[in-house]
Amino acid sequence: MSLLPTGEAMGDVVERAISVDAEISSLVGKYLTFALGEGRYGVHISKIREIVKMMPVTAVPGTCSYVQGVINLRGKILPIVDLRAKFGLPLVKVNERSCIIVVEAHVLGKANLIGTIVDCVQEVSNFQAKQLAPAPQYGLGRDNDFILGMARGQDERVIVLLNIEKALADPRITSIVPASLGTMFS
Repeated sequence: MSLLPTGEAMGDVVERAISVDAEISSLVGKYLTFALGEGRYGVHISKIREIVKMMPVTAVPGTCSYVQGVINLRGKILPIVDLRAKFGLPLVKVNERSCIIVVEAHVLGKANLIGTIVDCVQEVSNFQAKQLAPAPQYGLGRDNDFILGMARGQDERVIVLLNIEKALADPRITSIVPASLGTMFS
Protein backbone atom coordinates (compact mmCIF):
# COMPACT_ATOMS: atom_id res chain seq x y z
CA MET A 1 0.00 0.00 0.00
CA SER A 2 1.38 3.39 -1.03
CA LEU A 3 1.19 6.45 1.20
CA LEU A 4 1.56 8.77 -1.78
CA PRO A 5 -1.61 10.36 -3.15
CA THR A 6 -2.86 9.12 -6.52
CA GLY A 7 -5.36 10.29 -9.11
CA GLU A 8 -7.75 12.93 -7.78
CA ALA A 9 -5.97 13.09 -4.43
CA MET A 10 -2.71 14.04 -6.18
CA GLY A 11 -4.56 16.73 -8.11
CA ASP A 12 -5.90 18.14 -4.83
CA VAL A 13 -2.39 18.22 -3.35
CA VAL A 14 -1.00 20.03 -6.40
CA GLU A 15 -3.90 22.49 -6.41
CA ARG A 16 -3.35 23.29 -2.71
CA ALA A 17 0.40 23.76 -3.28
CA ILE A 18 -0.24 26.16 -6.16
CA SER A 19 -2.76 28.07 -4.02
CA VAL A 20 -0.26 28.37 -1.13
CA ASP A 21 2.48 29.56 -3.52
CA ALA A 22 0.15 32.23 -4.93
CA GLU A 23 -0.87 33.30 -1.41
CA ILE A 24 2.76 33.64 -0.33
CA SER A 25 3.69 35.51 -3.52
CA SER A 26 0.94 38.04 -2.78
CA LEU A 27 2.54 38.73 0.63
CA VAL A 28 6.03 39.57 -0.65
CA GLY A 29 6.88 43.22 -0.04
CA LYS A 30 7.59 45.95 2.49
CA TYR A 31 5.80 46.10 5.84
CA LEU A 32 5.95 48.55 8.70
CA THR A 33 6.51 46.39 11.78
CA PHE A 34 5.44 47.30 15.29
CA ALA A 35 5.02 45.79 18.75
CA LEU A 36 1.98 45.16 20.89
CA GLY A 37 3.41 43.68 24.07
CA GLU A 38 5.63 40.74 23.18
CA GLY A 39 3.86 40.29 19.85
CA ARG A 40 5.17 41.61 16.54
CA TYR A 41 2.88 42.74 13.73
CA GLY A 42 3.25 44.17 10.25
CA VAL A 43 1.10 46.27 7.93
CA HIS A 44 1.89 46.64 4.23
CA ILE A 45 3.64 49.94 3.68
CA SER A 46 1.06 51.00 1.04
CA LYS A 47 -1.55 51.36 3.84
CA ILE A 48 0.62 53.59 6.07
CA ARG A 49 0.13 57.35 5.78
CA GLU A 50 2.30 58.54 8.66
CA ILE A 51 3.55 57.87 12.17
CA VAL A 52 2.96 60.49 14.86
CA LYS A 53 3.93 60.66 18.51
CA MET A 54 1.18 60.18 21.05
CA MET A 55 -1.03 63.18 21.61
CA PRO A 56 -4.11 63.79 23.71
CA VAL A 57 -7.12 61.81 22.51
CA THR A 58 -10.59 63.24 23.05
CA ALA A 59 -12.97 60.52 24.20
CA VAL A 60 -16.27 60.23 22.35
CA PRO A 61 -19.10 58.89 24.54
CA GLY A 62 -20.92 55.80 23.34
CA THR A 63 -18.12 54.35 21.19
CA CYS A 64 -17.01 50.73 21.29
CA SER A 65 -14.34 49.73 23.80
CA TYR A 66 -11.37 49.79 21.42
CA VAL A 67 -12.14 53.25 19.98
CA GLN A 68 -10.22 55.64 22.22
CA GLY A 69 -11.75 58.78 20.66
CA VAL A 70 -10.51 61.33 18.14
CA ILE A 71 -7.50 63.58 17.52
CA ASN A 72 -7.01 66.73 15.47
CA LEU A 73 -4.10 66.02 13.13
CA ARG A 74 -3.25 69.23 11.27
CA GLY A 75 -6.90 70.18 10.88
CA LYS A 76 -8.21 66.69 10.14
CA ILE A 77 -10.24 64.83 12.75
CA LEU A 78 -9.23 61.15 12.95
CA PRO A 79 -10.74 58.30 14.95
CA ILE A 80 -8.20 56.53 17.17
CA VAL A 81 -8.25 52.76 17.71
CA ASP A 82 -6.22 51.03 20.43
CA LEU A 83 -4.99 47.90 18.64
CA ARG A 84 -4.33 46.17 21.98
CA ALA A 85 -8.01 46.52 22.88
CA LYS A 86 -9.14 45.60 19.35
CA PHE A 87 -7.12 42.37 19.45
CA GLY A 88 -8.16 41.49 23.02
CA LEU A 89 -4.66 41.97 24.47
CA PRO A 90 -4.02 43.26 28.00
CA LEU A 91 -4.07 47.05 28.15
CA VAL A 92 -1.02 49.01 29.31
CA LYS A 93 -0.28 52.65 30.00
CA VAL A 94 0.91 54.73 27.10
CA ASN A 95 4.63 55.53 27.40
CA GLU A 96 7.31 57.49 25.54
CA ARG A 97 7.64 54.76 22.88
CA SER A 98 3.89 54.52 22.20
CA CYS A 99 2.78 56.16 18.98
CA ILE A 100 -0.05 56.48 16.51
CA ILE A 101 0.23 54.87 13.09
CA VAL A 102 -2.14 56.60 10.68
CA VAL A 103 -3.44 54.10 8.15
CA GLU A 104 -5.76 54.35 5.17
CA ALA A 105 -8.62 51.87 5.35
CA HIS A 106 -11.64 51.53 3.11
CA VAL A 107 -14.77 51.16 5.23
CA LEU A 108 -18.16 50.92 3.51
CA GLY A 109 -16.52 51.74 0.18
CA LYS A 110 -14.95 54.99 1.39
CA ALA A 111 -11.27 55.71 2.09
CA ASN A 112 -10.74 56.76 5.70
CA LEU A 113 -7.70 57.80 7.70
CA ILE A 114 -7.66 56.02 11.05
CA GLY A 115 -5.10 56.34 13.83
CA THR A 116 -3.97 53.14 15.53
CA ILE A 117 -2.19 53.16 18.88
CA VAL A 118 0.77 50.75 19.11
CA ASP A 119 3.42 50.15 21.77
CA CYS A 120 6.28 51.07 19.45
CA VAL A 121 7.23 51.10 15.78
CA GLN A 122 10.14 48.86 14.90
CA GLU A 123 11.20 49.09 11.26
CA VAL A 124 10.24 48.68 7.63
CA SER A 125 10.98 45.09 6.63
CA ASN A 126 11.15 43.82 3.07
CA PHE A 127 9.89 40.22 3.27
CA GLN A 128 10.77 37.70 0.59
CA ALA A 129 8.84 34.49 -0.14
CA LYS A 130 11.27 32.32 1.85
CA GLN A 131 10.42 34.35 5.00
CA LEU A 132 6.64 34.01 4.61
CA ALA A 133 3.94 31.51 5.49
CA PRO A 134 0.19 31.56 4.87
CA ALA A 135 -2.25 32.60 7.58
CA PRO A 136 -3.04 29.85 10.05
CA GLN A 137 -6.30 28.02 9.42
CA TYR A 138 -7.68 27.81 12.94
CA GLY A 139 -11.10 28.69 14.28
CA LEU A 140 -14.34 28.77 12.37
CA GLY A 141 -15.35 32.40 12.77
CA ARG A 142 -14.25 35.69 11.30
CA ASP A 143 -12.17 36.50 14.36
CA ASN A 144 -8.89 36.06 12.51
CA ASP A 145 -9.75 36.83 8.89
CA PHE A 146 -7.65 40.00 9.13
CA ILE A 147 -4.45 37.92 9.35
CA LEU A 148 -2.74 37.83 5.94
CA GLY A 149 0.08 35.52 6.93
CA MET A 150 3.20 35.12 9.02
CA ALA A 151 6.73 36.36 8.44
CA ARG A 152 10.06 35.46 9.97
CA GLY A 153 11.94 38.57 11.10
CA GLN A 154 15.70 39.04 11.06
CA ASP A 155 15.78 38.07 14.74
CA GLU A 156 13.82 34.86 13.88
CA ARG A 157 10.71 36.15 15.69
CA VAL A 158 7.34 35.60 14.09
CA ILE A 159 5.61 38.70 12.73
CA VAL A 160 1.86 38.53 12.16
CA LEU A 161 1.01 40.29 8.89
CA LEU A 162 -2.29 42.16 9.11
CA ASN A 163 -4.88 43.15 6.57
CA ILE A 164 -5.47 46.44 8.36
CA GLU A 165 -8.59 47.20 6.33
CA LYS A 166 -10.26 44.02 7.55
CA ALA A 167 -9.02 44.61 11.10
CA LEU A 168 -10.62 48.06 11.08
CA ALA A 169 -13.68 47.22 8.94
CA ASP A 170 -16.14 48.38 11.56
CA PRO A 171 -18.39 51.30 10.63
CA ARG A 172 -18.53 52.22 14.34
CA ILE A 173 -14.94 53.44 14.02
CA THR A 174 -15.46 55.91 11.21
CA SER A 175 -19.01 56.90 12.19
CA ILE A 176 -17.71 58.90 15.15
CA VAL A 177 -16.32 61.45 12.70
CA PRO A 178 -19.14 62.82 10.53
CA ALA A 179 -17.99 63.60 6.97
CA SER A 180 -18.58 67.31 7.48
CA LEU A 181 -16.32 67.31 10.55
CA GLY A 182 -13.41 65.35 9.05
CA THR A 183 -11.85 68.45 7.51
CA MET A 184 -13.59 71.07 9.62
CA PHE A 185 -10.40 72.68 10.86
CA SER A 186 -8.44 72.84 7.61
